[in-house]
Amino acid sequence: EVYVGDKHVWRWYRGTGVGPYPCFSALQALERVCDQLIGAEIPIGRLVTILLDGCHNLAMVGLVVGLLVRHLEGTDHLLDPYLAEPFIWHQEFGRVVSDSGMLAADSEGLVAAERRKWSLREAAMFLVLRANSERAAELRTLGKQLIANARRQIEPTRDAELTAAGGDTASAIEHQLATVRAWASCLDRDKYEAHETPDGLYVQAVPPADVVQALQHGKDNLERAAEATRLFVRYEIEVKKEGGDSIEPEDLAADIATARRLLENPPSRRVHDCWDTAALVAAAALEAYFLGGADIRNDALSFAADIVLRIGEGAAGPRPYEFEGTFFTAGGDRSSARTLPLLLLPAADSIRAAVGNVDGVTNFERTVVAGINLARAEAEEVRLYLARGLDHVWKSPCAEDGRCHHEVGLRLATETMRDCVLGEWNPDAGRRSIVALEEPVTESLANIADSSILASRLDAAIRALAPAAAANICVSARAREMLLTILAAQRRGLLSQEHGIVDHRGSHSLVSARALLTLAEHGDDAATYAHIDAYADNPALLTTLLRALSAAAEETPARAETARRIWPHVIRHVLALNDSGHSSFQDHHYGDMALALLIPNATHENSYLYHEVKTSPITWWEPIALQLDLRAWLAAAAGRPDCVDQLVSFLRVLASDDQVRVGLRWIATLVLADPASIAGRTFLLADWLIETQSAAVDAGLLNCWQEVVDAMVVAGVTRLAPYSE
Repeated sequence: EVYVGDKHVWRWYRGTGVGPYPCFSALQALERVCDQLIGAEIPIGRLVTILLDGCHNLAMVGLVVGLLVRHLEGTDHLLDPYLAEPFIWHQEFGRVVSDSGMLAADSEGLVAAERRKWSLREAAMFLVLRANSERAAELRTLGKQLIANARRQIEPTRDAELTAAGGDTASAIEHQLATVRAWASCLDRDKYEAHETPDGLYVQAVPPADVVQALQHGKDNLERAAEATRLFVRYEIEVKKEGGDSIEPEDLAADIATARRLLENPPSRRVHDCWDTAALVAAAALEAYFLGGADIRNDALSFAADIVLRIGEGAAGPRPYEFEGTFFTAGGDRSSARTLPLLLLPAADSIRAAVGNVDGVTNFERTVVAGINLARAEAEEVRLYLARGLDHVWKSPCAEDGRCHHEVGLRLATETMRDCVLGEWNPDAGRRSIVALEEPVTESLANIADSSILASRLDAAIRALAPAAAANICVSARAREMLLTILAAQRRGLLSQEHGIVDHRGSHSLVSARALLTLAEHGDDAATYAHIDAYADNPALLTTLLRALSAAAEETPARAETARRIWPHVIRHVLALNDSGHSSFQDHHYGDMALALLIPNATHENSYLYHEVKTSPITWWEPIALQLDLRAWLAAAAGRPDCVDQLVSFLRVLASDDQVRVGLRWIATLVLADPASIAGRTFLLADWLIETQSAAVDAGLLNCWQEVVDAMVVAGVTRLAPYSE
């Protein structure tokens, strides 16, 4: 008897004791129990009967098929009914594909575990090659039955479809049966051929010539689909992880040629859109050429540029289900948006010329129009990628002749936020309409009512304008004026929301935090304090801002140094706001968090969708340098659990002895003010106290350490009981 539980299978047979068999799932555990029962000489046919008795699910059928394949030598004819069913063949091929991924079931300890990688094709070959003449005839008959079953299942549906469409029913059915006939050839010994190879004798089943011809189109299609998947994985995963320098120029040129063929003749079944794949390759090529100095052929570069422009012009068509909050970094419009600004550079003149003009529009104007289209994309992510790509435009010197690319960059930045105004309610759409800003946009935006500002549409402009304002180029003064107006509009828009926190992901605050630190890096600290002052009575938004400032400082050495310089002033400024009557820390949840976040900490890697860390986050804060500035913070934070954990993490950047020497008394100040409140709500304190015991002894601070431990034990932290006196 076999009893299947939720996470275990209990087994009992012939005097064997009862006991739990741990496994990942009941089905996997049952599979292992069956192996044991077969090893104990329980007839496998009897097990199959028990397993299928009252079975109303495919999972058990799949277990039986897998069990029979792994024990083929002793199954006699038990697998035959499954070999005659096309549906089972389809399911087994699908299982083999899924088992090749990371979620495959654990096979360790199973009998003939390597056969988990077999489909019914390999199982059929195993049976055929071991069969005597009588058994070979039976297997050949099974193959005919497989074809007959497939025909019986296909004909009614296919016949009705083709009759309605006026098609050739018989030829269409035969074409659809070609795959099944190829499977059936594995059951026919007469279809087998053998030939010598350097590795030994190679035996295979060879389908009839008409089957091979019928399947050739599908084979070509699969090969194209495999190539498309290879390119997608290489450029979306490998290149983004390792950087564009990991691809050799000749490989880039070859992959561009492949991407061109796939666009001209895309596979009918594919995982990813061919425009997305082509854009990934094109973006990598352009970045390798302009930013990495790679030597890439002109024809490959011109094709890459043409792909970027065509996507910007709308050749890829609208993406299904796209909306303003869509997140899809591999999208062709995202790849094009991040690299199109490179085509605005004077260094791209020859590449634009090679692409040529379209319908009388010059190649430069074509680039501008494509950029404007991307700046107005439905998904805000596309606009944000365009804003990041404009970094390369600001870094390039002003053009000496003609229209400066900085002017174009400023226009694109402006277009990303032009539709940031909410109009009247639209009953048909079930939402407020979107109104475009009139010129001049800076003045228009300043006069828009707070509740009519769509703050999310400001992100891309803020991201683009901050580096432009700091670049000392022809548009820097205008960019700075626009930036300050847009930052003020973002604050007004976020503060006007009456229900809940509208920046729960912190995405808007992270964008503005980068801009604020960039301005501060170039001498304008006032913008940071203006942002903080605006949120002085909104702890939720103050929390997201403080967290975002710390996260933005982790991204670049320049911002890290700026944050290190201004942070003592930030601590004092926020504390002063609270002391002057503002409700910065009054909220029962966000108030404690806002106070805690005055102490910098590492940003969790999943905190933001668009965290721009290139290698690894920079640990920019220095606890020892902030000792004097923490005195006032400690008085406000005493007895608050969030502040305790924040302080522990803050100290962990130091060596163990420095953590104790600098931070133990700080911890004691927070904990001893209200041990009962701290005990049930701190996650890090107990571990930290245990880890620092010896360092406290060495530093002569054991009494202080012991006082904290004893207070926690009295408050109910039993884990520290062995350390209490």
